[in-house]
Amino acid sequence: MCMTNDANEILYTPLDSNPVPEYDINKLLNWLKEHSPTQDIKNRVDASKHELISKVYPWNIIYPRYKGVWQFDFDKEFPEIANFFSDAYKLYENDIYEVTLLPVKNDFIGTGFWHSDPDPYGLRTYLENQEPGEFLLIKPTIEPYTERQKIGWDSNYNITGIPLQDITHSAKLKNSRQTFYINNKRAVHAVQVPQLGRLRIAAIISPIKTPNVTNRLNTFICDSARKFTEQSIHWHPPTF
Repeated sequence: MCMTNDANEILYTPLDSNPVPEYDINKLLNWLKEHSPTQDIKNRVDASKHELISKVYPWNIIYPRYKGVWQFDFDKEFPEIANFFSDAYKLYENDIYEVTLLPVKNDFIGTGFWHSDPDPYGLRTYLENQEPGEFLLIKPTIEPYTERQKIGWDSNYNITGIPLQDITHSAKLKNSRQTFYINNKRAVHAVQVPQLGRLRIAAIISPIKTPNVTNRLNTFICDSARKFTEQSIHWHPPTF
């Protein structure tokens, strides 16, 4: 059983939240198709604009909430989803700074590039995932970092700048629509897409970073890992 009280020691776990609510998937797909090409977020920190990585970036990307403000009436068009993003993680709406939706590109297949994400808490939701098997690969760091490390990539898209353990974990979901946590301090990850055309829409929920939010989420993540012991993955120091 997981006995840790430190979310830094957990690399991945499903979260003990309410189920993802029912919503109109065709309406959401149309919303994504309409607004993804038109949104311009300057100086954003995701890797989609990276000169090298943009060639292999496996997702389309849009921010339904940015700097604490819902974009393109997302909260009015999809109130059940907007409310879920706060309720699921035991947050208030004002706690949420950004929400990012990441539908996998229809023409992407294989394993994406290895990376960590810049959001501070690693909160995720799959609104849809038609490939719930080996959907996500995870490599732990050698060192027990407590802050996200700066990384880069060589010309073959291999991680540089952070030593990794010689082990790869495969994350498992309990349901195809589900919340989960992923560690961006002590691990890097890569999306797995074994078959073309499988619908997959991930959401990154990025709360404001305050001691109160940090403490609440740390407890929530650790309690979830204790409940979902079969699916949770933990950081351990390397054995040489």
